[in-house]
Amino acid sequence: MTEAGPARHLTAAPEPVVAPRVHADRATYQQWVEQHCTSFASRWDRMKNYDRFVEQWPVLQDWFDAPLRQRLLDKENCVRGQHPHGGASVIMPYLTYLSLVHRVGLDYPVLLARTFTSPFKLQARHGGLGVDAGLFDRHVARLTKLGYATARTQLVWPLGRMLLHRGDPDLTALGVEDLDELRDAIDAFTARLRLDPVREFYSRAPDERPPAVVAEGYLRSAIARLHAVHVLLFDLGQVDRPPTGRVTAGSWIDQLAPPDAPPKIRAVIERYLRLHLDANLDRPQTVRHARDALRRLVTWIGETHPEMASLADLHREHAEEFLRWLGTQTNQQTGAPLSISYRRSVVTLITRFVTETAAWGWDDVPARVLFSHADIPKIPKPLPRFIPDHELVKLMTAVEQLPNPYQRAALIVARWSGARRDEIRRLAVDCLDTYPDGHPRLRIPVGKGYAERSIPLHPQAAEALQPLIDLARRQGSRRRYDPSAGREVQHIFVVRGKLLSKSLLFDMALAEACTAAGLLDSAGKATITAHRFRHILSAL
Repeated sequence: MTEAGPARHLTAAPEPVVAPRVHADRATYQQWVEQHCTSFASRWDRMKNYDRFVEQWPVLQDWFDAPLRQRLLDKENCVRGQHPHGGASVIMPYLTYLSLVHRVGLDYPVLLARTFTSPFKLQARHGGLGVDAGLFDRHVARLTKLGYATARTQLVWPLGRMLLHRGDPDLTALGVEDLDELRDAIDAFTARLRLDPVREFYSRAPDERPPAVVAEGYLRSAIARLHAVHVLLFDLGQVDRPPTGRVTAGSWIDQLAPPDAPPKIRAVIERYLRLHLDANLDRPQTVRHARDALRRLVTWIGETHPEMASLADLHREHAEEFLRWLGTQTNQQTGAPLSISYRRSVVTLITRFVTETAAWGWDDVPARVLFSHADIPKIPKPLPRFIPDHELVKLMTAVEQLPNPYQRAALIVARWSGARRDEIRRLAVDCLDTYPDGHPRLRIPVGKGYAERSIPLHPQAAEALQPLIDLARRQGSRRRYDPSAGREVQHIFVVRGKLLSKSLLFDMALAEACTAAGLLDSAGKATITAHRFRHILSAL
């Protein structure tokens, strides 16, 4: 149980009761205003704005159907940036009442385009809207404990809009479908902003930036706030789908096949990869590699044989074309030819796909041999490249100066354990103990070798890990399912409720440390990779 209340394991929110889009009766609204608005001026202003709005839009559905720009301004002669909002939001208090009290949900375009007083603000929270202000405060406290310095700001914007859209003040009813719906609405609204700056009225000064730049800034801010809500609801157990590591990242699992692939090809690829995920036939990382390999095949088909509608049309001559094409492809980031090891992985994984689907008797698959063992590129087998002592000393001196304690601990543990990057990233809070003589012992989680193992650990690595273990236990982030371990795990390398990426813990950290240590090649890239730490212990 968290501080914000009991955990609820929901994957979808209950549907709110949908009310007809009709105005509230004047007497009913006036009675509510008299009861919940403390000042005479506030009561008079609300009723005046209500009368004006109803006179202008006697049929509420007509207001919902009107063009968006017509719905953003509630009175004539509005002035940009003049408090309150140039008069542009004078009717929002009534619309908020209509949504949360009468269950008339508001549409996202108007909620994303307008500014208004949040139902969580001090002046509105006790206004009879049905919002649990105490629960919201506990949500803020919980998100703050997870590491968000501006938790209240992060939560006010998305939570208020989701409640107003649902027409339901119940914070505990929000689920993963609400998160997805708001994200889709943000994407659609941002696409509109790139062409039509409908929010420019709310700027206190004219914005001289191009609409596309303004739209991108809006998008980043909106999804960062939505991401914070996802972190919170997952931590509370209110949604079961973990948030992604990066704010702007989607999950690769959401796009197993290229969306522009022919329907039969897309369907069989999605079926194959989904089976391997759902039935735990492979580790998720292996499935991702298979996905990327099959995308290469689909890309080739689209470029050279756009008429091909099914993988059943593939024959040996196509496989030979694909092999020649693959040998000409380059790395999108570096521009260098694809490495032999990568090409070997692509051919191996496609061969496995062909073999397995043929054995299973699936439709719309080749069901014949496309690649033989001889088609798999041969790779040289160099000796392991351990890190020379003089480079290791310089590197670890720089690592100890890294300001990020998570990056520092990850690299120190890599140096003394020889564990893989993903194994270190997934270390649990109970991974560290001692042998009977007091020497530290590290339990490395199940990884590529499908086996958990325990090893002696240098005290320096134990000292780097222990503060992070203590912090993770104090924060008490929700355990998340680890598919490799087959159980829920409370991880160490978690910040703001999110499991840190291998890129941040190792790639970015090594780039910074190698730069400080002067361990760069002629192109200015780090000469040390995390994998080379694995050869240090084997070279001793």
